[in-house]
Amino acid sequence: MNHSLFLKVKIQQAIKVTFQNISFMSLPTIIIFMLEFHGYSKLYDSTEHLIQFLKEFITFLFFTDMFIYFIHRGLHHRFLYKHLHKIHHRWIIQHLLQVMHFNGFFIFVNFWTVSIHDGNYSVLKYLQPIINGAAHHNDHHQFYKYNYRQFFTLWDRLMNTFHSPHVYSEKKKNIN
Repeated sequence: MNHSLFLKVKIQQAIKVTFQNISFMSLPTIIIFMLEFHGYSKLYDSTEHLIQFLKEFITFLFFTDMFIYFIHRGLHHRFLYKHLHKIHHRWIIQHLLQVMHFNGFFIFVNFWTVSIHDGNYSVLKYLQPIINGAAHHNDHHQFYKYNYRQFFTLWDRLMNTFHSPHVYSEKKKNIN
């Protein structure tokens, strides 16, 4: 990775933490899978009720985004940050080895978690004001007090913690 803040020395540290967290996350994931396998879930087997599925999916995204915003913001409280969240902020520049610092219960959430840590800032221009992408999350790691949410910018805008990513404004400067 070509960035002045990227430290190669931290790669081994990231690999170690990643493997520890994979082990830690596997047990609850296996339990949830077994419960689902034995019929104890409301997962969809088909899409025959597509409208209902879409309503529930949108509701899921909205509430997940809200909960993650408040949980993430809470993790930045001095005590919680020091004891729980600081390890995630060891890396100022995003890379894929950070992904396993998150909960892997939901495929979509896990996919999104990968996408906001991949260092790829390619969000469609018209979606940049509303979608939380890697650029937003990268700025969160650089400035700490902004861009807490998972999917959308809504909660940061409502709570006055939104910060427009520097990479987007730099692109505008280069175009002009």
